[in-house]
Amino acid sequence: MIQSKKWQGFSLIEMMVAIAVASFVMIALVTIMSDTLATSRVQDGAARMQENGRYALARIRRDIHQMLYQPMNTAKPDLPKADSGGVAVGGTVQLQSTPRSLLSHLRAGVQLPSFRPGALDVLRNPGSPNAPYLIPPNFFISAHECATACAPPLNAVQAAWPEVPASGTSAGDRMPNTDILTSRFLASFGVRVSRTPGNPRIGQEDAVIRLENGSNPALAPLSVQAGDPMMLASTIGAEIFSGSLAGGQLAALGGGQNIARVKLIESNGERTYEARVYNLRESLTAVSYYVRLKQDPNDDTRLVGVLVRQSGALVEELIEGVERFDLRFGVTGNAGLSYMNADELYNLTGATQGCPAAPDVVPGSAYNDFTMGCLWRNVASIEVSLLLNTIDNLPLTGSEVYRYSGASTTPTSVPLVDPAVVPPSSLPAGSMLRREFRETIQLKNGQW
Repeated sequence: MIQSKKWQGFSLIEMMVAIAVASFVMIALVTIMSDTLATSRVQDGAARMQENGRYALARIRRDIHQMLYQPMNTAKPDLPKADSGGVAVGGTVQLQSTPRSLLSHLRAGVQLPSFRPGALDVLRNPGSPNAPYLIPPNFFISAHECATACAPPLNAVQAAWPEVPASGTSAGDRMPNTDILTSRFLASFGVRVSRTPGNPRIGQEDAVIRLENGSNPALAPLSVQAGDPMMLASTIGAEIFSGSLAGGQLAALGGGQNIARVKLIESNGERTYEARVYNLRESLTAVSYYVRLKQDPNDDTRLVGVLVRQSGALVEELIEGVERFDLRFGVTGNAGLSYMNADELYNLTGATQGCPAAPDVVPGSAYNDFTMGCLWRNVASIEVSLLLNTIDNLPLTGSEVYRYSGASTTPTSVPLVDPAVVPPSSLPAGSMLRREFRETIQLKNGQW
């Protein structure tokens, strides 16, 4: 007789054991995936901050170097020193020597592009407003130490121009507690020039300058309108005047003034100087850096900080997630190097601190150091500090502490995830990674 085979399934205990094992495996897989995604978000945020910080500092450094390495900021080989025991705020500072300044023949009412209207009038001699006057090299770089308001104020002669937005807490406002840096420089290589044969030598009345591309149709012509502010510069000096262009020549300087200090392409027995002419109406550029608030495109209830590079009317957003932007200036003196913010630097002014006139001052000129503060001539370096965040909240542990050494604010010991913590930017702290970026930019060892 054949006995039938019995079919049996899993018992209830076996099913429960299998489900429990599978649940543990699934929980482990989900945990691993969650941790991996969290780690990936943190790493992506950190990588983005690293890339943004390096890019921002590179752009700032390039614009400062643009200002330095051009004929508008020629300097004597000796480094200006302070002959007092130090350069502390409120102390007496006396400069022993100063860099060469740019000589201007522009008349009253002539607007030098990229400067606030009337900004240069403070340099004119009130008794002789048509006399040449000097433009200090420090007119081509300036800064503001800002909280809600800025010091020096934004209507100072060296202020950013066109004007930057006012400080506030709405989209489009400039972020509170962040500084402003402005650099002015030439955005063209100019046109080579030489003395016109048969005409008076440069430095004599009614000198005429021949543009070397005037007879070469392959070269771009120099665009000149009557009364344009022109600059003639060589490796040893520069002067600004109002010019006109006729027959390929730059003729009859405004007011019949001389170009007395600039040597052209001629040898003095030791070296040869090359000179170029620039139309400042077209080529003089002012670039300002500041932090502006912007609405988060992914969350209309949030604002984020954006580092902005403003050049004239063009506003370029460089990087997002900027929480602080601070500047300090290394000032040289006989006591060594001291660091100051823009307000401290600006307020050490001429009469109070005993700054002498520049050694290259034109007799009768109204040039003095009141306009910017004498210590601007002793600035050897600029220290740029940025504090960046990851913008989006991250799955952090809650033990992160808000720390930033670029300003005098005291770090809080309360974790950033605590809603009571409010950074100086006035934005919520959130659960974000933060990283400080800092770079010290040398100003030709102080010679500028």
